[in-house]
Amino acid sequence: MKATWLLLVVMLFFGACAKTTATMPNNLAQVNVENSDDLAYLEAFDALNRGDEEVAFEKFFALYKKTGSLICAKEALKLAFVLRNDKLDLLVQVARKQMSKDSDVLRILAGYELQNLKIANAKKIIKKLVAMEPNSAVNYSILGTIYVLEDSKDLALFAFKKAYSLEPSEINLLKLVDMLANVLNRQKEAISFASDWVSKYGCTKQTCLVLLGLYAANEDSTNMAAVYSMLYDSFGGENFLRDGLSVLLFKRDFAGARALLEKYRFDDGVLMELYSQLGLFENAYKLASELYENSKEPSYLARMAIYKYENAGSKPSKELLAQVVELFERSVYESKDAIFYNYYGYLLINHDIDAKKGLELALKAHELDPAALFIIDSVAWGYYKLGECKSAKEWLERVLTDKEFASSDEVKEHLDAINKCVMEQK
Repeated sequence: MKATWLLLVVMLFFGACAKTTATMPNNLAQVNVENSDDLAYLEAFDALNRGDEEVAFEKFFALYKKTGSLICAKEALKLAFVLRNDKLDLLVQVARKQMSKDSDVLRILAGYELQNLKIANAKKIIKKLVAMEPNSAVNYSILGTIYVLEDSKDLALFAFKKAYSLEPSEINLLKLVDMLANVLNRQKEAISFASDWVSKYGCTKQTCLVLLGLYAANEDSTNMAAVYSMLYDSFGGENFLRDGLSVLLFKRDFAGARALLEKYRFDDGVLMELYSQLGLFENAYKLASELYENSKEPSYLARMAIYKYENAGSKPSKELLAQVVELFERSVYESKDAIFYNYYGYLLINHDIDAKKGLELALKAHELDPAALFIIDSVAWGYYKLGECKSAKEWLERVLTDKEFASSDEVKEHLDAINKCVMEQK
């Protein structure tokens, strides 16, 4: 397993180092296209720039064998390493003898040693490179990778931090963050580096997703939502906003959910319900009104009726009740929602507006949702208001087996009133 992972590291990292743009001749005017070697040289570079690495290798290798050019040998070495060509061993020997001071070549040689599981040899080469180029972030990054392979965690961290300080690129950041979070379990420090980088350089998808994972591991819903927002701002995709909203709602961060929904307005239906849950009935009413105007969907009128009533408090005026009734009359009969039928019915019953009609509406709600305890309670209260106390008690007894529901103040009040009525009618 370790050898397989090591090979993957080698190919990904050193392969990237090898895929550098080859050096074209300094003065193209000096190139003689009638000279077969010069023409082959240009053809090799052309193949390389087109991404045809096999052809480029064959041409560079042939030119090296014919002319002894170390430029061609170097390009052939890079390509042989990437392609895992069978001539790699030969080119490595050439490089060791004739190009041992070329930093690009030394990096390839280090990769070659790692490919052959000779970690100590690779480390020796990279340490030589660090001495030659003390300000090279690439060298420290490679050295850090080697220390990881040796399980020298503190040395690896030092090398990755040094690489990042020399060049705060995304790849250097991600190596450092991975070391801190996944090897050393220093989550807070990893978050600090990642969040600081994002604040300076912006939200790339890879870094923001890593930062998101770090916040998730720490159950930081507020910052998770903030990163989802940044991802949306940078790349679009409503799914980022919905994921952020889901996190906030799961953590019951309703203030954060409200802020997210108000900023982006990507789901006014959810925002309306959230206003209701937060007791912001005036806000909910206004938003339901907007949604109705845009859609003409009757259910929004029913919601407007509920929000208007709830916003009035415990003693709504007759004028306001009339407005609520008018909204329900325009909407409830076009709905198959038991909640709307029950709400309207109970309102008519409880405020002595029209108990008979209210009971009919509550019975319709029960037909739509026969298991709902609050609807059964409404039916019982309707029978009570009509003076049919025996029926009222029969209905109310259906909910008394649910101790939690039966212990509510409203049910207790109904039970006392209905029992008293039954006794009086005996």
